Amino acid sequence: MTQSESLVFHFGDLTLDTAMGRLTGAAGDVDLRPKSFALLCYLVQHSGRVLSKDELIAAVWPDVTVTDDSLTRCVHEVRRSLGPAGERLLRTIPRRGYLFEGRAADATGTVTTLAPVVRENGDARPVRQGSVAVMPLACLPPMTPEDEQMFDGLVNDVISYLARLRSFHVIARGSTFALRQMATDPMRLRALLNVAYMVSGSVEPRGTGFRLRIDLVQTLDGMIVWTDEMMIRDTGIIGMIGTLTERIVNTIASEITAAERLEAKGVPDRSLDAWQAYHRGMDHVFRFDAGQMALAQGYFESATRLDPGFARAHAR
Repeated sequence: MTQSESLVFHFGDLTLDTAMGRLTGAAGDVDLRPKSFALLCYLVQHSGRVLSKDELIAAVWPDVTVTDDSLTRCVHEVRRSLGPAGERLLRTIPRRGYLFEGRAADATGTVTTLAPVVRENGDARPVRQGSVAVMPLACLPPMTPEDEQMFDGLVNDVISYLARLRSFHVIARGSTFALRQMATDPMRLRALLNVAYMVSGSVEPRGTGFRLRIDLVQTLDGMIVWTDEMMIRDTGIIGMIGTLTERIVNTIASEITAAERLEAKGVPDRSLDAWQAYHRGMDHVFRFDAGQMALAQGYFESATRLDPGFARAHAR
């Protein structure tokens, strides 16, 4: 993994975790709007280089026409989030753009340099089983900015609903929106976010409505686990967002669970880890037979032995 692709950065008393979509300081999480967070990620990952306004707008608002005012507002919010060091960390270079220097004074007055956290042996963390990144939809022309915001909102709702299920590790919106250009590169996304599945898709105007395509992809090999297309009528679309979100979330959850059970079935009992043992047990639970239930219980007990903190296995 290159420095520009590192996931966690420290500067001053702040920590930026691009995978978890969090900026934290001494007082806890620092709130940033999604576009401002995406801007900060891009600035940090390209620290030490002057970035033009055009480059920043293309990175943060791809395929969307925005004015310099949008960038200026985000720059102001990023500086404010960085505290007293904001003006020093993020400098305006007249007639050229912006420079994130990655240097700030710590509490003792010592100047520290922006330092990416390098994983052991330079490798990324192991991929989390059952983890999923829901990427922004590719909005195909002709789309209005208002329509794009509406479908960004749909993706945000899907992320929130999936996270509430507590059945999977769900990557935060800030990370997926900052990395929207990787929606067509699942294997690289796997390397960056340590994620097993990616949800991506596109939306395009069709007649008086929109055609929406959704894909669930395994990041290991880029294979499609599930895909669907649906037509959405323009009339009353706002009222359909809740139903549409529920349909997408339920299908994603069902397909990931089925894929994990199928994978666990191919692993010898002696080689099962806690996650696989749990899903092997779930496979037997739904056969509704006393003997099968006993087998399921054995797998759940195996899962709790392998990982005493595995709450779902304890609950079964």
